[in-house]
Amino acid sequence: MKAKLAGLAVALMALAAGLVLDVRTVGGEDMLPSHLPGDVVVFGPGAPSHGDVVLLTDPSDPERTVLRRVLGLAGDTAVIDGAELSLQGVVVRRREMERTDARVVTNEGDLYLTQTLPREHSEPTTTLTVPADHVLVLADNRDQALDSRWWGPIPADAIHGRALVRLGSSDAWRGAITFGSVDGPWIPPSKQPLD
Repeated sequence: MKAKLAGLAVALMALAAGLVLDVRTVGGEDMLPSHLPGDVVVFGPGAPSHGDVVLLTDPSDPERTVLRRVLGLAGDTAVIDGAELSLQGVVVRRREMERTDARVVTNEGDLYLTQTLPREHSEPTTTLTVPADHVLVLADNRDQALDSRWWGPIPADAIHGRALVRLGSSDAWRGAITFGSVDGPWIPPSKQPLD
């Protein structure tokens, strides 16, 4: 009898998890190098925090969902100057991890990876203050994707879930499974900050 009850409890938990968890396969390159095409990401409910990867409705195409990283919450002020990001007046530490002719991979805040083109950035400085019930989101592939620099802050109710687990290929910076939205641990030694 106890075994039947335990089996029923497990079945009910799996059903409940299926109702609140969303499993998606990454299809594009907007979140390179942290989320590669073909990676599987499990999303769950909860209020987003700084650094979370979220699934949200694309503001330019409501029929589409995209992945972006939350970098600002209501009341935060962000300044984006080329590849440099400041939150609340503090520059987010950046360390170069890899440089090739095609890309520069950096570690931001010792938490996640971003990718930019290996050129001088000529974009104008963007300053955004996040209003109530909104978030500021950026793509990790900063030069190849649209985000709050174009859309502005995103309504929090456009978020469908936070990344809980990423399953996919391993590389120099991460294993095949990562939990939450933190990349790493990084195998190659990090270089000096890009100050």
